[in-house]
Amino acid sequence: MSDSKVETISRLAQWRIDNFGPCTYRRSESFKVGLWNWHLSIEKNRYLYVRLFPSQVEC
Repeated sequence: MSDSKVETISRLAQWRIDNFGPCTYRRSESFKVGLWNWHLSIEKNRYLYVRLFPSQVEC
């Protein structure tokens, strides 16, 4: 997804999506805030849902 990127600064994460298009679901790449890795998801149906999930730890 070259048209979306998560930028982090200290304790702030900002996800910019330039073109949502006809998609109904988007998931960000993993990003780090503090000691944790996270990803965001957006689902657009009748309502708009924005969710924050911890990413799986890779050993």
